[in-house]
Amino acid sequence: MIHRRQIVVLIALVFFALASPGAGRCESPRPAHHRADEASRLVANAAKHLALRTIEGRRAAVAELERATVLQPSDPDYQLMLGRAYYASGYVHAAMQRFALVVALVPADAGAHYGLG
Repeated sequence: MIHRRQIVVLIALVFFALASPGAGRCESPRPAHHRADEASRLVANAAKHLALRTIEGRRAAVAELERATVLQPSDPDYQLMLGRAYYASGYVHAAMQRFALVVALVPADAGAHYGLG
């Protein structure tokens, strides 16, 4: 049986996939290891920006984490980090959507459950 939360998460994934830069373009896809490397680089940069504890740093981190989660949408750690960055930036609704996505990916994730309240 499909739960309402799972449906919301699936809709969110489709939305983010369609809204991503490059959606609808006909270009050759990057090999998986290139996407993983790029996502890892983006997450490392986002962590540096979050460590600044400034509004500009949080904005930059959110932008990088959004790109990383487009490259690696099934990575719960990246999704959780983006949810926390959204929350720190004041985007509570977007944060809750990411936390729900993490729960859908990893039902026992304590950090996502904590974020959901």
